[in-house]
Amino acid sequence: MKLEVELIPRPCWNKNLRKLLKANRWNQISKSVREAANHKCEICNAECEKLEAHEQWAYDDENHVQSLKRVIAVCPDCHHVIHLGATQKRLGFKAYMEALEHYKKVNNYDDKKVKEEIEKASALYRKRSEFTDWSFNEESFEKNGILKTYFKNN
Repeated sequence: MKLEVELIPRPCWNKNLRKLLKANRWNQISKSVREAANHKCEICNAECEKLEAHEQWAYDDENHVQSLKRVIAVCPDCHHVIHLGATQKRLGFKAYMEALEHYKKVNNYDDKKVKEEIEKASALYRKRSEFTDWSFNEESFEKNGILKTYFKNN
């Protein structure tokens, strides 16, 4: 699996499973995903005791609908790349630069390719952030077994 920068459209910030579910339900999903990965990052294959659950979303740019693709287990280094904007904002410049180095290493990119990929992700982020009417595709939760298992009696 390729490591990608996934800049979440501004109107979709804080619209995720972790926020929708009660903490104990999210913790069950997170634990299940991490255990299934057998302590290995699903992107870079690094062995890691502190894997994090990451929600992968697909965005329908025409209808402004976000759909859950899956939840995967990732190491903190990959998670910092995935949420590169948040990494810089929350953790600072040093963490941002470390994330860029990890991105280069995992994908075997040079500086030019990293810059191109970040510019593409940033342009897509700006385009998607122009729309404020994003909604969830609840069927995507069902496809992932989330709705039936975790939303009932939530």
